[in-house]
Amino acid sequence: MFNFYDFNARGLPFVFFSFLICSLSLSFATIKHFLIERDAQVTAQQSKIAQSEAQDAILQERLELQEQARLDLEANIEERTFELQVTLRELEEKNRALEQINMEDPLTQIKNRRYFDKKLVMDLRRSRREQTSLSVIMLDIDHFKSINDTYGHLIGDQTIRAVADIIKSHLKRPLDEVARYGGEEFVILLPNTALGGAVEIAEQIRQAIMDATITVANNEIKFTISAGVYSAIAEDIHNPGLFTDCADKALYHAKQSGRNRVVSFPILD
Repeated sequence: MFNFYDFNARGLPFVFFSFLICSLSLSFATIKHFLIERDAQVTAQQSKIAQSEAQDAILQERLELQEQARLDLEANIEERTFELQVTLRELEEKNRALEQINMEDPLTQIKNRRYFDKKLVMDLRRSRREQTSLSVIMLDIDHFKSINDTYGHLIGDQTIRAVADIIKSHLKRPLDEVARYGGEEFVILLPNTALGGAVEIAEQIRQAIMDATITVANNEIKFTISAGVYSAIAEDIHNPGLFTDCADKALYHAKQSGRNRVVSFPILD
């Protein structure tokens, strides 16, 4: 009869050994599976890290490219801005030169009628604001047509230039201004000058011109001027013609009463 206990006793070492082998195999398989999974995870993590590093590198490269593009754009803007500033400065200088040409009489190198009209309005505002007298002197060369007819237009131009130079030499203050009003006629602006002072300056100019002699091409020319003076504190800055009209009326009276004289407005009989 088969003895179970006898079988277990004899087969125990084999069973134990078999169990040990199975346990070791199972442990080895478990460890191997764990290592495979760990390696897979490590590989996956390394792949993600590599991808992340690659993306970071691409991002960094893009940022560097954007930064370089920004720097290039700023440099380009600065260069264009500098060129624009230079162009604007050149344009301003040309505009000032052009304005100077437009405001200057080419024959006499003094201001022209256009400049006078603008300055008259400015001086009227100052006169009303400061409540100071503004004087206007209108001057005209006597018998100028005879000078042109006798000696020619070139000498006539020389006469006009001589009058302009004499007038300028008698204006000492920076705000005093003379302009060629048209033809042989001149106008003087004297801010902050009362009638008496303006008449005195006009007389000095008249006397200096009467004493002057112009020599051109062996021709000695003597001539005189007439002047009309008006002085007032400006009230209506929108009527600048009032000053020139009154001075012109005084000039007309000086012409009608014999020339080579200074007459002020209002005219006293």
